[in-house]
Amino acid sequence: MINRCLLLIIFLSFFSLAKCKAQISGQDYFNLSYSASEQHHNDSAMYYLSRAIAIDSTMSNAYYDRGVLRLSNQDLLGAIDDFSKCLSMDIAHGQAYNNRGYIYIMLGMNEKGCKDLRVGRDLGIEQSKGNFQMYCTDYKEH
Repeated sequence: MINRCLLLIIFLSFFSLAKCKAQISGQDYFNLSYSASEQHHNDSAMYYLSRAIAIDSTMSNAYYDRGVLRLSNQDLLGAIDDFSKCLSMDIAHGQAYNNRGYIYIMLGMNEKGCKDLRVGRDLGIEQSKGNFQMYCTDYKEH
């Protein structure tokens, strides 16, 4: 009898935990990523952002923030992917253009980089303006 009761308690505890886990939203994970970032726990922040994206793939700012973390970890191609995803959902995200453009410049893809920096500049991002002036003196604007 005691074993059956114990099994029932374990089963109900597991069921409640699984139900609780399923109720965590993408926004909840996104918010957790901010807390982790503020405490300089970048691995945790990356995990939370990836979970947020897995739950809600329409969160453009989650892609942007994960791109920033990837850039800081020197995962340049991963950062480009995340900034591109962000921009596919929010074409007016000037900072994403700036960051992606800067990475393209770092990778020697100057035309792509200058194009992104120009868009960031045109969207009012001061950093893009400075980066464009520094790296794109030979770029022909179309």
